[in-house]
Amino acid sequence: MRINYRLKTALITVVMGFVLSLSGPAYAMNDAMLDLLKILRDKGSLTNDEYSLLVNAAKADTEKAEAATTKLVAKVDETSQSLPKITTKGKLKIESADGQHSFQPIGRVFWDTVRVDD
Repeated sequence: MRINYRLKTALITVVMGFVLSLSGPAYAMNDAMLDLLKILRDKGSLTNDEYSLLVNAAKADTEKAEAATTKLVAKVDETSQSLPKITTKGKLKIESADGQHSFQPIGRVFWDTVRVDD
């Protein structure tokens, strides 16, 4: 049972790390974009209307990225609940999350190797 908990924890940690690594650059890019837009407005390259239009577009992109991240995190949480249960008391046993299906390998495993050196 302890292995099952560790496996779930490790899987969730890896997936969450991946999700967060994808969402980070979008925020940094929007911050840099907003700084650039301010500089262009201050130099007179952009009018106030153009500036506000571009700022609103950048904020919409940020909100869209946050919504996608939230949706992906919810899907990871949902998926983690459907992981199979793995127990090793006595023998290895793999059971579906709902408990309706299980698999327990029996017998022996033989490993045969050959090394050829020319």
